[in-house]
Amino acid sequence: MDTKRKTGKEWFAGSGNLAKQKFEDFKPDVIIPADDNAQEYFAKDYIGKPGIQIAFCGVNEDPAKYGYPAGNAAGIIQKPIFIQSIELLLSIKNDIRTLALISDSGETSSAIIAYCKTLKSPVQIVSFDQPSTFDEWKAAISRYQTSADACSDNSGSGSGKSRRY
Repeated sequence: MDTKRKTGKEWFAGSGNLAKQKFEDFKPDVIIPADDNAQEYFAKDYIGKPGIQIAFCGVNEDPAKYGYPAGNAAGIIQKPIFIQSIELLLSIKNDIRTLALISDSGETSSAIIAYCKTLKSPVQIVSFDQPSTFDEWKAAISRYQTSADACSDNSGSGSGKSRRY
């Protein structure tokens, strides 16, 4: 569906419809949707449908948003190893007291940030920024050079701890 490089609700809906058409043409026994956009714009329409099994992965949102768990669906949710990453940073540089997290403005990153906000961090998180342009990203990096001890760039995601659901 290529929703990481091509963004926007129109693209997401169009690529989801194309995936549904390919599914109908090919009629596979199993689909393996990866990431939240594949669940939202494609796979959730097949929850509870006889004859098709869903093996999902890379889900950052609450799986219930897509109808999981379901009799014909099982898979993996993905959660970042945010606290462990901060602890590793502190083992390398123990004077870190404040951290700014900068990520892209995509829906997956929004879910990751929402999850990180629920965690008890060993350092103060001064900001969770989601710039949508390169200029905004550069401005955020510059801003936190003087107002945070460290900055985490979550753009591109992909690294994280997964667990079975």
